[in-house]
Amino acid sequence: MRQTMLLLWLLLAGQDLLADGSTDPIDGILEEESWVPPYVTAVLEASPSTAQACSALSFNGAKSFDSRGEQLWFFWWYGPSTPPLMRTDEISAVLEAATKSSSPSLEISPAVLSRAAALFDDRIEEGQLRLEVRLTIRNALGNSTEALASAGIVGSTSQAEPVVISDGPTEVSLKYSDPLEVAVKTAEASFALQCANRGRAHSPGPVTVRWEYRKLGYPHWQPLEEAAKTNPGLTDLALEPNVVRLAPLAFQPGTLHLLRAVAAFDTSPTLAPKASVVFRIALQDWPQPEVRITGPKVASQACDVELDASSSWDPAAEEWMVSDSEGAGGLLFKWSCFPVMQVGERDFCAELPNFAPANAMLTDGTGASGAKLRISRLKLPVGTYLFMLEVVRQSGLGVGAIARHPLEIKLGSSTPLVVPFPSYGFSGRLNTAEGVPSVEARVAENGAAGPGCTAPKLFWQWALVLDGSRQFLLALIPTLQSETNQGAVMLRAERLENFALQSGSSYFHALLESDSQEALDELSEGVNETYSPPMDTVIGGKIRIAASSPSFVADQNPLGGVITVTPAFQGQALRTNFAVNTYLWSDERPLELHYEFFAFPIPEPELPESWNSSNGGNLSNLTYLMSILPPDDLTPEIDWDDPTSDIYWIKQGGRRVRPWGRSPQASLMAAPGRHLLVARVRDVWGTISTAFATEPLIVEPVFNFSVEDVTAMLARVEASNDPNHLLEAADAVGKTALPAVRKEICSFCPNVSGNEVAREVLLALDAVPMYMDISVEMVAKVGFAVQGVLEVAAMPVLVDVDVSDIFGESLKPPPDNSSNASNISNDSNATEAPFQTFLLLPAFNMTLEVAELAEELLQAVQRRVLAAQAAKTFPPLDERSATSVLGCIMWMLAGLQYSPSSMPGDVAFAPKAMALIDGLAAAILPSLGA
Repeated sequence: MRQTMLLLWLLLAGQDLLADGSTDPIDGILEEESWVPPYVTAVLEASPSTAQACSALSFNGAKSFDSRGEQLWFFWWYGPSTPPLMRTDEISAVLEAATKSSSPSLEISPAVLSRAAALFDDRIEEGQLRLEVRLTIRNALGNSTEALASAGIVGSTSQAEPVVISDGPTEVSLKYSDPLEVAVKTAEASFALQCANRGRAHSPGPVTVRWEYRKLGYPHWQPLEEAAKTNPGLTDLALEPNVVRLAPLAFQPGTLHLLRAVAAFDTSPTLAPKASVVFRIALQDWPQPEVRITGPKVASQACDVELDASSSWDPAAEEWMVSDSEGAGGLLFKWSCFPVMQVGERDFCAELPNFAPANAMLTDGTGASGAKLRISRLKLPVGTYLFMLEVVRQSGLGVGAIARHPLEIKLGSSTPLVVPFPSYGFSGRLNTAEGVPSVEARVAENGAAGPGCTAPKLFWQWALVLDGSRQFLLALIPTLQSETNQGAVMLRAERLENFALQSGSSYFHALLESDSQEALDELSEGVNETYSPPMDTVIGGKIRIAASSPSFVADQNPLGGVITVTPAFQGQALRTNFAVNTYLWSDERPLELHYEFFAFPIPEPELPESWNSSNGGNLSNLTYLMSILPPDDLTPEIDWDDPTSDIYWIKQGGRRVRPWGRSPQASLMAAPGRHLLVARVRDVWGTISTAFATEPLIVEPVFNFSVEDVTAMLARVEASNDPNHLLEAADAVGKTALPAVRKEICSFCPNVSGNEVAREVLLALDAVPMYMDISVEMVAKVGFAVQGVLEVAAMPVLVDVDVSDIFGESLKPPPDNSSNASNISNDSNATEAPFQTFLLLPAFNMTLEVAELAEELLQAVQRRVLAAQAAKTFPPLDERSATSVLGCIMWMLAGLQYSPSSMPGDVAFAPKAMALIDGLAAAILPSLGA
């Protein structure tokens, strides 16, 4: 009874609450049941879990939470496992700052971490040292908890590991028959100089780049050289460590593959992560065969007809594999025929002998399985027929392709036409700069297509047609007729050089045929630049299409393009590493563009004869001088291809800053002076465009030059692993150091040892012969770079030279001056010493170590040149490259002739110099005729 009364009271109370606008009391009960007790959970992560001694280390507690989503406060402390030596003031300051700001995370910089680790040792081994951090979190109610996280510290405390980035896109779409080339750029980390005990001139040397391979779907990476043992197509053909170059046909179409480049200075096994870049390579599926049918579209019933598809080809083949009438080139053919309009109801196509069971497999043209199909006269009645050709690969791989060719058979005479396959047919592309190409058709002589097959009196005109869902007549092309010795008539369309083809559009040539010249003339008057009639309004009645050429797509050169430099076109020699960029290029396939960069010296303008140095103190005079000097030529005419041309790029002092590559950026260490920067871009079809910088690059000389400047710069360049970049840097050192060493730019500059400068450069170039591409240009670049640093090392000196054997005693002073002669003994009884004559002669002084380093470098290059010549993959050295090496030999011999180094060493060097001369002669001799 009491329970019933209580339930009734609750119901009445609930109705009163609802009447007042209050919430349902049941909701209140449910809210009571969903109440969450307050608590906090701390989550702390170290990233990375094992860190290099000179790298950033972060601890993140952002995943910590309050059960009710309330605010948290973060407190940071050392963990109990952190050694006392690691509890430095700098790390403590980081913890305190994070606590003061209640930050959910903190980061210890490479400088702070390396200085703390250096208190233990210069190098930390795996498991030797850990840094542990404790995080305490608390909410407003006072609930708190904590978490611990630690990271292992390994590696050198004075050297940061390198960074690596891709040199071009990491997503690569590749045709089955294309070679693969991917590359990375390596460099020292931006914070490398912050590492503990790191000197500015310290060089870590080249970066070790390890390439790994993994097929998509497989769990593990494996070294690329190991993968090549099971798949020889994965054999790396590149010498440069930062590049992988695979031959065509390395992968199957339609497959996905991964390549990874891992970069490190320290290659010892460690749990610390290494810098890496992953390339994803997607192989396009098997392309369809390209089918090209040539033959007449209108024929007389009295004439034999031949349809020819022997110019069909397989885009997946390693080369253009053109098929012949027997179906060679790896392609199989199957012809079929369908009547479109014919007299009667019979299927005359089925009655052609070519399709009879006994003949269908013949490939000589009389059957239906060859590249050609020959239809004898009188076999098809008047009407229109559609011939179809199916082409597949003999291997059965991929899908086939189908082409269609309409043929109208009519009574009376007709012109047997053949359109030869044009040169552009295989690629199907033409550069817009080349204009509209010339094509031709051949009218067979009377009787060649069967007895009684004679050509009627007709008129022809070639036309250019814009292809598409609806075709348009763009231009009527002047058509030239000529007769061969056999009586055939050739109809040739003239080349239209200045016709504006639209990039990316498809075109073809149509040979228009008419019984009336007036009809063609009338059509010509109606076609102009502002009106292009649709082809369906042109064809019919008096004008027909007698034949057409294969279509082509207009491809223009890459357009636009600008050059920028960071820092902006000004810096110091050896101390400024310029980043040269080119961008804003317009192309149909921009991701497949390749770039190369050049630098040309800009000569200093000649001052007027009336100008002297005293004029420079007046600003108005300087302004006047700038106004009368001729402007710099920033768009010179350059020949890029012909070495015999007077304006060939090398003859104009050009230097290839970076050869062809996929990255639109290049690094440049430039010599003092003014330079014109040039970028060239090449599209997938090989067309090239050029962009010039809009202002000169100005590089100031270094007045307080030191050996440390050289070693610091070389340390940055060595980490790039780029032979070309190293040689450019060596050239810059030579041109910068020579006036500084000889104090030509300032008399108050500090003394610098030319031999020390040369030694540092030659040591940095040690790996160049191993990785460089062997080319005449690169051999010359090595020779001139070495020659430049040898000239720096060969300091001019005055040497006392004994010339007694030449002059005898002719210069001996007369007897009355014997008191002044140093060669006369004061002892009158002593035997008089032979008189010697010395002259002070100018010479050069070079250390034996520098000469030997240069000799070893040149010998390594020479061995590769001779090996390549023996394999017939390298031409003889030209005059420029041979002269560069000979100049090195001359500087070495001149510098050692009066060197203060020990005589035995100099004597031992002579055979090495002779070996260089012999090798140089061997590399040049193949260019001499018998």
